[in-house]
Amino acid sequence: SRTPIWHGNGMTSTLNGNRDRTNASTPGRKAVWLAIGVAVLWLIFGSVAGPLAGKLNEVQTNDNASFLPASAESTLVANEQALFSDDNAFPLLIVITRPDGSALSPSDLAEAATFAGEIPSIEVEPGATIEDFLQPGPIVPIPSQDGKAVLINVSLDGDKASENLANGELGIAGITEAVRGAAEQVTDLRINVTGPAGILADLIKVFGAIDSTLLGATAVVVAIILILVYRSPFLWLIPLLAAGMALSAASAAVYVLAKNDIVVLNGQSQGILTVLVFGAGTDYALLLVARYREELHHFPTHTKAMRAALRGVVEPIVASAATAVALILGILVSLVIARYRFFGRESISLLIVLPISLPGIVTGIALNNVFTSYLGGLTFLTLVVAHATFCIVVVYNNALARLRRLGGNVEEASADLGAGGWTTFRLVTFPLMKSAIIAGGLLAFGLSFDEIIVTTFTAGPGITTLPIWIYQNLFRPNQAPIVNVVAAALILVSIIPIYVAQRFSSDTNKGGGII
Repeated sequence: SRTPIWHGNGMTSTLNGNRDRTNASTPGRKAVWLAIGVAVLWLIFGSVAGPLAGKLNEVQTNDNASFLPASAESTLVANEQALFSDDNAFPLLIVITRPDGSALSPSDLAEAATFAGEIPSIEVEPGATIEDFLQPGPIVPIPSQDGKAVLINVSLDGDKASENLANGELGIAGITEAVRGAAEQVTDLRINVTGPAGILADLIKVFGAIDSTLLGATAVVVAIILILVYRSPFLWLIPLLAAGMALSAASAAVYVLAKNDIVVLNGQSQGILTVLVFGAGTDYALLLVARYREELHHFPTHTKAMRAALRGVVEPIVASAATAVALILGILVSLVIARYRFFGRESISLLIVLPISLPGIVTGIALNNVFTSYLGGLTFLTLVVAHATFCIVVVYNNALARLRRLGGNVEEASADLGAGGWTTFRLVTFPLMKSAIIAGGLLAFGLSFDEIIVTTFTAGPGITTLPIWIYQNLFRPNQAPIVNVVAAALILVSIIPIYVAQRFSSDTNKGGGII
């Protein structure tokens, strides 16, 4: 047992020393328990979200018509064609030629006829052959006029071929692979399998692997970046695991939405989701850890340093998050308003621009009432939502002006040529409206970074953005030099995005601009 020393405040010093050590260790224990609790919650959530994320392939839709507006000419033609035919045939076309491209000899034609006769007996899976998926009718090889090729039309039953096989593979894909496997046994001729069934099988093969390939490549690139930046053999695992859990959460949410026909998912968008989640997670992790390392030089404990780091990264994270939300929603809403006609269209347009049309104090009070009355109070998330609410206006205005000048002819022409909705947007629509989107994004970031009135009403406790800090220290004499330096630096830094936005928005030759 310890013997207290009774000189002066000896007893008091001993007790205070024990109490100080106890109080000093309390934040550390709380941080450890908090980390353990977060890890357990992530594991529980991952056990639920993981299986749903693994089922995304089941809710994919890669049909071109499902991405097109109802008013597109190709959609109207497809709807009219369905009225004139009840046939659900799904053609699988086989083209047979000689390897050197010369005319087929009588023996070659006989071999092609033999191959056509053997197609129904080709095994697709144990206990099932292609004959089980065929429509009634013979399979006849049709030679070309120049005698250099033979076409074989294998008419599949669309309903039967669209069902999954025992191994979970789509029937069309399994049939196509079975025919190609049999074609490899014919060495004297070149046999190519194509047509709607062959193209769909190729799409499934490509986009079925794109998600895992992109996921692996993205994880490797992110890991290399984190190892080089952190210079630690273990620290890089934390943001990587966090990004993986975030991807599971996002994939689970997308699965639920696609399962209930709220959104349309295809293989390309699923792969892009992987890159976006990992990219955003890496950026925020680099920002937070860099700030945390700086704060370790100013605070004695890790918990206090982390709190200071979190407060320090609020402004850029809020601005970037609000800009990302505003860009996504602004582009989507502008596409809907510009390309579709429906009841309440003008009312939605008015609601979009209303937050920036009203005085900032009115918008701030309105959002404050909503957040405190229905969302349980003010947090970091409410600040992001508030900033995105008025940032979406500049993105929406720029994108809508550009879309109205472009018209819809180029998009319908792309759809008529067989391009899907995402391909049309990526190769046609987005390049034509890219300058307007960049200008809107830069203006949205600047507007969010500089906002103070709405932030005052929607920021949670302990959240201080740079404009609010400047305002709070503006009339403190000892802080005047720092405020002046920060203000001057902001003015200089703001010139660059404003100049770039002006250059993009003034490009009237490509149509569109800031309205």
